[in-house]
Amino acid sequence: MNHEPSILVIDDQIDNYEVIEAFLYGQGYTLHYASSGERIFETLDIVQPDVILLDLMMPGTDGLEVCRQIRMYPKWSAVPIIIVTALTAKEDLYSCLQAGADDFISKPVHKLELLARTQSLLRIKQQYDTMQSLLQSKENTIRLLQNSFDEMRSSIAHSISHEFNTPMNGIIAPIEMLIADNEIMSAQDRIELLELVNISGNHLNHLVQNFLTYSQLELINADPERVKSIRADLTKTAIQPIVEYTARAQAKYFNRSSDLVLQIDTGHISIRRKDLEKIVEELVNNAFKFSCAGSQVQVVGRQLKDQYELIISNVGTGLKTSQIAKISTFVQYGRKQNEQDGMGLGLAIVSQTLKIYDGAVHIIAETDQKISAIVTLPSL
Repeated sequence: MNHEPSILVIDDQIDNYEVIEAFLYGQGYTLHYASSGERIFETLDIVQPDVILLDLMMPGTDGLEVCRQIRMYPKWSAVPIIIVTALTAKEDLYSCLQAGADDFISKPVHKLELLARTQSLLRIKQQYDTMQSLLQSKENTIRLLQNSFDEMRSSIAHSISHEFNTPMNGIIAPIEMLIADNEIMSAQDRIELLELVNISGNHLNHLVQNFLTYSQLELINADPERVKSIRADLTKTAIQPIVEYTARAQAKYFNRSSDLVLQIDTGHISIRRKDLEKIVEELVNNAFKFSCAGSQVQVVGRQLKDQYELIISNVGTGLKTSQIAKISTFVQYGRKQNEQDGMGLGLAIVSQTLKIYDGAVHIIAETDQKISAIVTLPSL
């Protein structure tokens, strides 16, 4: 950054700010303090922060609500927000991310963790600003393109900064800290930083693997001979055990096994096991991701006359018909409102996979809140 990075600390306890100030002293940052989230946009206009450290538990407007308010305005949507919280339950941390936070730090604040996360978020913000500057220089050209392309471009730019935020944050900065402070660092500090690297590396690997999967599927579908070869080697696949096992694994991942409802008819289809698993994984993952704990996620399998139909339904944020029509490879529906993880690749992977087998997926908004993904595959 050309200017000294600005960090805004929002906390009703001045003592907490003084601790953070002491930890960040000498790092080349300009720190600002706000005792509450009231009139937050006036504060943002004055401070122009590059990173926000936001306390979760505050009287009046709490941290989650402040985070939601900030994320409602495009002007501030790219400013990284770190929630500082004493809560450790998964559902509480999930609420922070759902409100639009980029990361969180547990209380009591650990100096190394604070430095690592802050440095990475500042680096990512710089990359985002650079990208925005480049995109702005091409604005005249972009205006000549169709509206759908403009939406895709915006989604890709946001995905790069937001979706890779957490894994990059947890890899780059801890490694730099290990290199810089190895001689004075305790064994416990090293373990904590390496754990951050491990978790974030797995997350990043998942994102990369989805990109590779989608690219491979596009190449397959562009080559009729490859599609023909795959179909020629197929054998009967029993659909019920695969769907049930994969769906239960996703429910367990979200700690929502009691929310899963399975009604799977027995039947056989011609499909590679790994492809069926991926279809179910992506659709059930989305169903849990875009619904609240306590609400049902239904997976229904029906053997029809000449095809097998798989229906994955959830009650959550809702989706309008106009939004369904805009779903594409890099456009995740409701992104600005929901701030969920994922680059919109899940549905694209499902769609490309089904093409190989003459199948299809349709997204249906049954009510204002209920969404169903309907998969059809030719049955044997």
